[in-house]
Amino acid sequence: MMADVTEARLRAVEQETAALSSTFHQLQERVRRSHERVGKLMLFRLSETKLGSRTRLVDGSPATAAAAGVGRLQFVPGTTTPANDDLTERMRGVEISPSSSSRIHRFKYRGRTPERDLQSRIESTTENWFNSRASAVNARRGIETHFVFPHRQMSENDDDSSSDSNPDPHRFSEEVLLLLRQLQHGSLSEQQKAVVRIRKLLTIEHGPPIQEVIEAGVVPYLTQLLSKHDMPDAQAEAAWALTNIASGTSEQTMAVVHSGAVPLFIGLLHSPSADLRSQVCWALGNIAGDSSASRDLVLSCGGAPSLLKLYEEYSQDIFAVRNITWTMSNLCRGNPPPHVEMIRPIMVVLAKLLYSADPQILTDACWAFAFLSDGPPDRIQEVLNLTIAPRVIQLLKHDTISVVSAALRAMGNLVMGDDEQTQYLIEVGALAGLLPLIESDRPPHIIAEACWALSNISAGPLAHVQDIITGGIVPKLVGLADSSYHIVKEAVWVLCNIAHGGNNEHIAYIVAQNCFMLFSKVVDNGDAAIVSAMLNGLWNIIQAGERIKESRRPAVAANPFVEVLLASELMPATERISAELRQNESVAAVLEQLSAFFRNRR
Repeated sequence: MMADVTEARLRAVEQETAALSSTFHQLQERVRRSHERVGKLMLFRLSETKLGSRTRLVDGSPATAAAAGVGRLQFVPGTTTPANDDLTERMRGVEISPSSSSRIHRFKYRGRTPERDLQSRIESTTENWFNSRASAVNARRGIETHFVFPHRQMSENDDDSSSDSNPDPHRFSEEVLLLLRQLQHGSLSEQQKAVVRIRKLLTIEHGPPIQEVIEAGVVPYLTQLLSKHDMPDAQAEAAWALTNIASGTSEQTMAVVHSGAVPLFIGLLHSPSADLRSQVCWALGNIAGDSSASRDLVLSCGGAPSLLKLYEEYSQDIFAVRNITWTMSNLCRGNPPPHVEMIRPIMVVLAKLLYSADPQILTDACWAFAFLSDGPPDRIQEVLNLTIAPRVIQLLKHDTISVVSAALRAMGNLVMGDDEQTQYLIEVGALAGLLPLIESDRPPHIIAEACWALSNISAGPLAHVQDIITGGIVPKLVGLADSSYHIVKEAVWVLCNIAHGGNNEHIAYIVAQNCFMLFSKVVDNGDAAIVSAMLNGLWNIIQAGERIKESRRPAVAANPFVEVLLASELMPATERISAELRQNESVAAVLEQLSAFFRNRR
C-alpha cells in the first residue's frame, strides 16, 4: 500500500517537474527574443547550478559551488560583483489603474507584461540569493564534522584520495561499475567498503562523478541501504552519498527522488543515531530546495511534523538547529508556494528562530519569510499574523551582512502588500529601519535593495508619500547620484512614484531637493523602463507646476518647476536619449508631450 502511494506521488512529481521545465523553457525563449539581459542569472539551471543545495565533502568541511562544480554560484556578500551591481526591475510603477483598489495593480506594473514580471522576479530573487547567501549553510558542499556530526568518526578507508585533481572520468566510470557489482553480489563487508568508496568519490571537491554514479544504476542500491538497520555504518554512508547526489542538477536530484528515498529519509529522521538524523535532514533540504514539486513531495510524506519533532529534541543544539532551519527554509521556498496549512507549524518555529543569537540561523529564518511573503496580500498577511515585522526591522541593523540581506528581502516583499499592510509596517518602524541602509557606505546591493523597498512604499497613498518625505529619505536618495547606475535607477523609482502619487507640496519638495539632477543620471544607460518612468515623472512635475501657476492670485506667468528644470542638468540630458529608446512607444509618447508643451510655451 505504501509503495503504491509513493509510486503515485513520484509520478505526480515527475509530471509537475516536466510542466515546470516546459514553463521555464518557454520563459527562457521569450526572454531571449526580447533581447533583455538575462545571461547567467536566468540560465542557472542550464549551467548546472542550483539554488538551495549543498554537498558534504569527505572531511565534512564547507566548499563553494565554484570549487565543487555543483550547487549554486557563489558571491561574497558585501563585495562588488557583477550580480551586486546588476539588480533588475521589480514589480512597481507609477500609473494608477482606476479598475482596481490594489496597490500592486495601481502602482507596480506600469509598462510591464506578465512574462517580463515573471522574468524579473525570478532574476532578482536568484540574484539576491547569490549575493546574500554565500556564507549561509545552503551554499556549502559540507558541514563541519564536529558541528552537525559531533560523534561521527572518519571511516578507516578515508584518505586524501577524495581530493584528486584532474580526475579521469573514464577511470571513474570503470570503477563505479566495479563498485556496483560489489553492492549487488558482494559480502556484507564488501558492500560496506563499496558504499564507502562511492561516498568518497561523491565528495571529491572538483568534478565529483555524480552523473557516472547515476548512469551506472547505483542510486537504487544506495536507497536500499537506507533500510538496512542492521548495517548502520553502510546506512549512514549511503545517506551521505545520496545527499551529495541530490545537491547536483535538477535531473540528478530527481534520480534520488525516483529511487524512493524521500519516505525513507523522513523515516530516518526518527533514527536513534543523531548523525544519521542530521544527514537525512540535510538530504531532505537538498531535495526540497530543488523544485516546488519535490518540496511538496517532502511535505506530503510527513516531512514537516518530523522536522518539528527533531527540532524539539535538539532545540538546544545550535549546530543541529542550523541544519533544521535551513531545511525548513527550503520547505518554504518555490513557486507555486507551499500550501500554508502544511507549513504553518514550521512558520511558528521559524518566527521563534528569528530571535536566535546565531547569524546563520537568523539568515535562513529570514529567507524563509522572504519566500513566504513573495506573493499577494493574503500570503503576506499569513506572515504578518506571526507579528514578526518588528523583529525583521530590528535585524536590518544586524552586524552580519547575510542577515541584513535576508531581512531586507523579507521587508521588501512585505511592503508590496495592500495599503493597510504597508501602513502597519510603517507604524512599526519600516522607514526608520530602511533609512540607514541607503547610506553611501553600505554595500551596493544593500543600497539598491533598500531603494527598491522604498519605491514600493512611495507607490502608496498620499499618507505613505508624506511618511517618505518626513522620514528624511529624499535627501539621502539624491545623495546617491554618484553611485552606480543600478543604485541610481532604484532611487529614481522612488522619486518617480512621488512625482506621480504626491500632491503639489510633495512635488515641490522633491524639486527643491534637486530631483532633476538625479533624473539626469539614468538617461545614458539605455534602459527603456526607467527612462520612461523618469519622463513620466518629469511630465507630472510640469503639470503640478502648471496647477500651482494657475492657482496663484494674482496669476503668475511662469511655471515655477519649469524654471528650475531649464537651469538643471536634465534638459541637456534628455537631448541625449538614444534613437533606439525614442522608438520605444512609452518613451516616444512622453517625449512628444514634452515637446508640445515647450513649443506652446514659446
